[in-house]
Amino acid sequence: MKKTQNRKKIIKVGVLLLALVLFFTMAGCGQKNVEKSVSSGTSESEKTTVGSLDRSLASEAAVVTDPADTSEPVVSDDPQVNKRPLFPSFTTKDLDGNKVTSDLFSENAVTVVNLWFTGCIYCVNEMPTLEHIYQSYVNEPVEFISICVDLGFAEGADMQARDIIEHTGVTYPTLWPGDVDTEFGQFLYSFFAFPTTVFVNRQGELVGQPIEGAIMGEPGAEFLKGCIDEILSADTP
Repeated sequence: MKKTQNRKKIIKVGVLLLALVLFFTMAGCGQKNVEKSVSSGTSESEKTTVGSLDRSLASEAAVVTDPADTSEPVVSDDPQVNKRPLFPSFTTKDLDGNKVTSDLFSENAVTVVNLWFTGCIYCVNEMPTLEHIYQSYVNEPVEFISICVDLGFAEGADMQARDIIEHTGVTYPTLWPGDVDTEFGQFLYSFFAFPTTVFVNRQGELVGQPIEGAIMGEPGAEFLKGCIDEILSADTP
């Protein structure tokens, strides 16, 4: 019990530090110039590193399986060894106040989950590309959602997020993050680079490798489509 309480204290301290970093990042960025051009591809300069949470929280959540790996699965007496990590179950709402749960994963072969925050210029600059790709799969069992991790932590973040979404033309849902005391919240705050994009199959499993950094231009778009198509081809409803 004492260990659990200490762990929660560490998590809360980490989230407070994350909130402070987000605040100062946004203060440093000032007004977001969403029309600023960013070169194609993903480089170290195209991701914003934030947070100083206990990295033990990320040890399992950030480890995912490459869908292109055709090798035989490892056989073990431990059933957890033979499974991909699960995206934590959640119940939250989108910016319009609609209830959203992790049940949405079962409805789609691939759910593309984009993690971002309002003070991250690279997060904003990749949004038109993500929206274009989202629209290209409108007739496929593919869903996109974004989670704005500073909602509820940074003052006025909800208004800024709405302005960004309107300006970039994003139509896929943007969700509120989970409370830090939940498994969902711990998972979200285990990431240290933004934007980050992860993939979830209809079984709710994390598949493929996370994409850290902005998905920009034709090379970035083609890479993301390749990841989606690989998971689609492996879909087993």
